Parts: sequence; structure tokens; C-alpha cells
Amino acid sequence: MNYIAGLDIGSTKLALVIGKIDRKGTLEIVEFCKGNSEGVRNGVVVDVNRLTNSILALKESLRIKRFFSVLISINGREIRSHFTHSALNLSLRGEEIKEWHLEALKRKGRNISLPLDRKIICSFPLEYVVDGEEEIINPVRMTGTHIQIRLHLISSRIGMLENLIKSVNYAGWEVEECVPISVCAQSALDQYPSALFLDIGAQTINMGISTQGVLRFSFCEVYKKEEFSSLMQRIKEKVEELKYGEVNKIVLSGGRALEEGMPERVEEALKMPVEIGISSVRLQKQIAEGEEKEVIENPVYTVSLGLVKYGVKKRKERRKGRIWTRLRRWIEGYF
Repeated sequence: MNYIAGLDIGSTKLALVIGKIDRKGTLEIVEFCKGNSEGVRNGVVVDVNRLTNSILALKESLRIKRFFSVLISINGREIRSHFTHSALNLSLRGEEIKEWHLEALKRKGRNISLPLDRKIICSFPLEYVVDGEEEIINPVRMTGTHIQIRLHLISSRIGMLENLIKSVNYAGWEVEECVPISVCAQSALDQYPSALFLDIGAQTINMGISTQGVLRFSFCEVYKKEEFSSLMQRIKEKVEELKYGEVNKIVLSGGRALEEGMPERVEEALKMPVEIGISSVRLQKQIAEGEEKEVIENPVYTVSLGLVKYGVKKRKERRKGRIWTRLRRWIEGYF
């Protein structure tokens, strides 16, 4: 059985969701749990040993132990968005666009200049342009002479990533991927293709703007409770500056999303309708009395579930990429 696990590391809580993928590629959630998080402040590790001990305590409570790696969330004001583009010339007479053309464009687009202490952790195609025709979603099998891509890249500080990874490694797990919280929220709540996602934690707020199912912008801010109103004003200004007219709804997740009056406060501040983003997924859980079906209905697990769904997608992309790489090498060798 192929297990996949997502661990949300917050400033005050840990939340873990475990899924399994059957031979048909179907995902089923099999276990979830939460626990206290120590050694993290404002989304950044300040004590590796304390965080490791928190993860070990969570690990001890698990029924399923037959997995060795996790995807983890990353948080904090060191998460930054970048925007870039790259281009590729095809044959003068026109050529059919293949998957490997898109992979080459993405690799080229990710090669941007960054400070030595930062690295790109994920990227999202915003649009393709084929022979001057803009806003193409998927150009595979189209014919053209020139193709461009616009990319949304997200970077983080390397030291922050390494401290999180060390804490998880010392607890006995490998880290499969590090994923920003805004990406996780959008992945878990994909029933909202165009929305402003706000994940409200104890010390940080993560914002993601999505239109047509594509994450257009990512932003994280540290705050204190008494600064909440001024933070909402900054978010409102940022949304207005970006001018994504399709976004007319706010989706909340995170530990404070269910706090009394929170949806109303956000709605009043940002002047948009607000919903609590709850991902209902089937849970297959073995208990003493037999087999019981339950549903996760707590936004505390939104990020963890998003990590699992994101991990499933990335594994499929990696398998697909390996197939195209082998095929391209075979064709190049043959000719």
C-alpha cells in the first residue's frame, strides 16, 4: 500500500493527515490527528529539539506507522512570490507542442537570480502564449513556431527550510516536499477555483489569490491579536492593488477560522462574502467496534489535507516527467 502523509507545522499546533493510494490511483484518507507544537514562533523554528519532541509525541499517538516520509507546510514572512517568463523557438514551419517542451520552459523560467540564502520551492504556470496568442491554458498538441510561459514562483529562505527539515528528520521521517500554506489551502479547497484564501493561524496569516484554479499570488504576514484590524487593511490594499476582478469570495481556513465572530470581522474588513473552507473527505478508520466512516469537517486539517492532495499530484507529475524524459532520450538517440 502506498501511503502519503501531510504534516502542518504551526506556531501552536501540529496537524497530520495520512492517505493511502490504491492500485487504481484512488486516494483515501485513513487517519488524522493533531497535537501541540513547541519550538516555533511566527512560523519559524526557534528550537529544533522542542519541535522534534512535539513531532515525536504526535508520532507516538498514530495507529498507522508504515510510512517514512511526509510533506510539510512552510510558513512565515520569508515566503515570497516572484513572476517570470521564458520562451522557446520551435521550427520555422511550425511544430506540435509536446509535454517536454513545457518542462523545458518551466526549467528555464525557474532559473532566476536570487540571493544565495534563498531557493525556489514551487512554481505555477500562469499562462502560455503560442505565436502571440495569449491566455492559453494547455498548449500540448497545438502547433506553433514560438511558445512562451508566464510563471508564478514561490521562494523561501534556505535556513528556515533546513531547520524545519532537521526537526522532522530527527523525529524519524524524511521530508518529501516543503509546501507554502497558501498552496496547501488552495489544493485542499479546489472546489473554489477563484477565491481569496486566508489561512488564519495563531501568529500568522497566509493569503493566496486563485483564479480559474491557478494560484496567482502568495503572501504571508506575522501579526499579534491587537494588530488584526490593521493587517486586514493591508490585505485589502494588496488585493485592490493586484486587481483580480474574478475574485469575489473569501475562503477561511486555519485554527482561528472557527473563532467566534471571525468570519464577520473578515467580511466587514474586506467587503467580500466569507465562507469557512471545510474539505469533506472520506475517512477509513479502524476502531475497536469495527470499521467506521467519518468526515473531516475541521478547518484545522485543511493544510494537512492540502499537503496530501498536492503530494499525490506531484507524484503523478514526476512519473509522467520520467516517461517523457526516457521517450525524448530514445528519440534523440535513434535519430
